[in-house]
Amino acid sequence: MNLIYLLLKIIDLYIIVIIIRAVLSWFAGAGNNPVTLWIARVTDPLLNSIRRVIPTAGLGIDISPIIAIFILSLLKRVIIGMLF
Repeated sequence: MNLIYLLLKIIDLYIIVIIIRAVLSWFAGAGNNPVTLWIARVTDPLLNSIRRVIPTAGLGIDISPIIAIFILSLLKRVIIGMLF
């Protein structure tokens, strides 16, 4: 049970990191910060996978963070549903 709780907390933390990444993308000077580079390294695998499946279609709006948060939230619900 403790491992499941830890997994759920890791998913929560990953969602928070994705939100921070999305907010930092609004600021032009944030790209060279070491923390920003670390956040990009951590979130890029999931976000790039989503971007390959759902491109921006020329709109200039990247919705991959929203889709990633939705998928992670759905995963959490599935895990919790399996327990109870």
